[in-house]
Amino acid sequence: MSRSGNWASPGYQQTALPDFHIARVSRPSSPMPRAAQWLTDAHQGTASTSSIFYLPPDQETSALIDQYFANTGLLFPYLHEETFRETYAQLKHDNAATRRTWLGVLNMVLAMATHTSVLQMGQAERQRQSEAFYRRANGLCAEHVMNGASVEIVQFLLLVSQYMQGTRSSIQTWATHGLAVKVAFQLGLHSAEASKRFSAVEREIRKRTWFGCIVLDRSLSMTFGRPASIPEHYSRLELPVYFDTIESRERQIEARQRCRYSTDFFNATIRLYSILGKAIDLLYDGNLGSEDKIPNYELITRVLRMRHLLEEWTEQLPKHMGIIQAQNYISQLSNDPAVDRFRAILTLRYHNIRLLIHRVVLVRLCDSLGDFDARNHDILALQDVAWSTLQIATESATEVINVVSAVVESDWVRRGLLGAWWFTLYYSLSFCIPEHHSVRV
Repeated sequence: MSRSGNWASPGYQQTALPDFHIARVSRPSSPMPRAAQWLTDAHQGTASTSSIFYLPPDQETSALIDQYFANTGLLFPYLHEETFRETYAQLKHDNAATRRTWLGVLNMVLAMATHTSVLQMGQAERQRQSEAFYRRANGLCAEHVMNGASVEIVQFLLLVSQYMQGTRSSIQTWATHGLAVKVAFQLGLHSAEASKRFSAVEREIRKRTWFGCIVLDRSLSMTFGRPASIPEHYSRLELPVYFDTIESRERQIEARQRCRYSTDFFNATIRLYSILGKAIDLLYDGNLGSEDKIPNYELITRVLRMRHLLEEWTEQLPKHMGIIQAQNYISQLSNDPAVDRFRAILTLRYHNIRLLIHRVVLVRLCDSLGDFDARNHDILALQDVAWSTLQIATESATEVINVVSAVVESDWVRRGLLGAWWFTLYYSLSFCIPEHHSVRV
């Protein structure tokens, strides 16, 4: 296949495999007969929809792209939206030769948009449609993942990892994430020195993709209880900057502001998950599962240190990203759903990590109840901080449950404020555990 029809997106690097194919966007005839509607995997008998190069009609695809960049793409902004849209526009306009890896990323964008949709769609239908996109993406990129290296492949693997977290195959998330980290290291995404030869926009995309790896790494380390794949001291790059400060592209005021808010949110997430990484290392021994146990005095000192870092994080938040109080939830909403979503998700993440930090004291105290000795100063030290720890844990649990409840009981538009449903479920269930422990204490 001739490569003359290819166009490169920022951050793209040559892969080791021939990876170009002409993908044709499915177009209905005009006027469109009823039988020419978008075919999903329920019609796998037709050759067109079973092909890994099949794409839905433009109207359907464009709507899902819009949905992705209004949701997941805002929360994890490592895909350059304008370039992505331009690539798709050129694809549908002249059916130019297109990289298989880009088509894989496109299908994962469609899968994530479908999977995270808050529209009134049945769970089975949502799962069927998103799974169809995932299978096509996997068919397009499986060989390149094992034999090639590009920023696009890392982005593809990040999307697959995020998608897998919300499926019955969530256990595969860890292996997929490991591949993403491996390719990221191979490309030098972690290194400012290695990125010097790229343009400012390409450097920014490489940086954001690397931070995407780190954020997902901390999240998976917490949810799976495994050691992190990326040590905390490997995170040395400067935080992402606003795209409009490094590129000449003209943006409308609303689009520029949305992009800036997205960057503010991503930076707040990066700083928050840095605290999460430190908490896992200092309080949970890096999830290594060793039998060594630090003294209670040292544990309390570390908890107080983590608490201080968390308080500093809240103080450094931009004014428009402040933590939401459940009691005044409705009155704190703005006229911008994107900002409200950022605040709601940061609130859930903040309370989740706040609980994680203080739960270790409660668990240690519960484990030592059978060995109570009034002369044991190590245990007495735990008891001295137990009440404040219990209050903080209960407060965070109550806040999350009330915020989630307020959003879920609101209209369909506001239900999207919580982000991906599986993260909300994880946060809610994790708070049931300490409240149960608090009863025992």
